[in-house]
Amino acid sequence: MANRRIRSHRSDQIPYEEMGLKQKDLVPIIGSKSKVSEVLNRKIGLSLTMISNLSAQLHIPLEVLVPKVSA
Repeated sequence: MANRRIRSHRSDQIPYEEMGLKQKDLVPIIGSKSKVSEVLNRKIGLSLTMISNLSAQLHIPLEVLVPKVSA
């Protein structure tokens, strides 16, 4: 299965600075320095794997990272 991306996330919902983290601290969670930069600059969306990793490792609720879908 392809690694689908969630395009409508808000990078300001990743409170890494408030947690005392730097962008480089997100590399093991998101995947690479360039991916971290692209996500935070909203050039790419979060993949399902990234969402899962952020939620599990930074204790961010999934509801914060996954956009609501209108019915």
